[in-house]
Amino acid sequence: MSYTKVMIDIQLLRDQPDIVKAACRDKNAAVSAADIDHLIEIDARRRELLSRIEELRRERNEIADAGRDNEGGRPAQEQIARGKELKIEVAELENKYAELEAEFYAKFREVPNLPSADVPVGATEDENVVASHWGEARELASSRSPTGRSPRRAAGSIKSGGQSRGRAVRVPQGAAGEATVRADDVRSGPVDGRRAHCEVD
Repeated sequence: MSYTKVMIDIQLLRDQPDIVKAACRDKNAAVSAADIDHLIEIDARRRELLSRIEELRRERNEIADAGRDNEGGRPAQEQIARGKELKIEVAELENKYAELEAEFYAKFREVPNLPSADVPVGATEDENVVASHWGEARELASSRSPTGRSPRRAAGSIKSGGQSRGRAVRVPQGAAGEATVRADDVRSGPVDGRRAHCEVD
């Protein structure tokens, strides 16, 4: 499944480039102020090219219409010659336009969306602020099984020798966090750094 990145309004880039530059800076985007200036330059050039292409296409259409109005419904030789010139010129300009279009959108897709005005600016996650909180933090009472033991699950990382093949491996009570299972605790096969679920007594 492919996803299309949502881009900012191109009119915002044209009308308020300083706001776009600030957004790139505040969001640590891989787009510099110089990149924004270059985007604006490319955008202006491709718009000029598109305007010229449309102008030449109109001229081709006018020549074709004029040729049909001639006696016999055939264009004159000079009209045919001009039509060929226009065809070549339009093709060349369309190629240049396609190149500019590709260059423009390759960088424009990297421009981030504008952050909300109430979002604080920070260089790291340590500068994040709590937007809201609810309820009271409390410790959960541990529930014991009828045997008096409290089984828990811990993620184990087998370092060498043996493979769990989906079996549960028991490790001593009190193991916390991510348990490391010894090769002797596992029954068969190579490991290659695979992970297993471990049941803590």
